[in-house]
Amino acid sequence: MDYRDVRRALTRKGFRLSQGSNHEIYRYFDLADQKTGVSMNISRGSKRKSVSKSDRSIYARELHLSNHEFDSLVDCSMGQDEYEKLMLERNPLL
Repeated sequence: MDYRDVRRALTRKGFRLSQGSNHEIYRYFDLADQKTGVSMNISRGSKRKSVSKSDRSIYARELHLSNHEFDSLVDCSMGQDEYEKLMLERNPLL
């Protein structure tokens, strides 16, 4: 899994990119186009192309997912509707 795959999957699943000073910030907008409290940061300074196991774990935690669920989100076997359903089950305030 590389960073390009992660970026592409996030933008296809309802996340919108905003630029921070050192990071790309992906914020989740639900199916009703409302901004939620879920966001993920990817460092722009990384020269690596592949996502390390530790980074993958951090990203999964930021998105309130297990590592396996994060992989499913990135490889497109989990759609936006499934992701939102999981988020509502785990935290109905999102």
